[in-house]
Amino acid sequence: MTENQVVYTVEKDVPMLNVPRGGRPCKYPFNEMNIGDSFLVPFSDLEGLPKPRVKIWSAASYYGSRHSVKFSVHKINEEGYRVWRVL
Repeated sequence: MTENQVVYTVEKDVPMLNVPRGGRPCKYPFNEMNIGDSFLVPFSDLEGLPKPRVKIWSAASYYGSRHSVKFSVHKINEEGYRVWRVL
């Protein structure tokens, strides 16, 4: 060990702080869903967005990768896009 080297002490059983993380809140109710649950995103909510299915799928994929869950997104006739939790 050199003269300028800092030594850190490892401590056990120190509770972790519950600090809220930054970022904006999720627009969709992914955290409320169980396997088999779904919700509809009406086309009226997506007006003006380029590639709306990609936007919804990206949000579902991002949430799923952080929470070890999976979603499926499908266009439902003229209603909108339906998102199912599948895992």
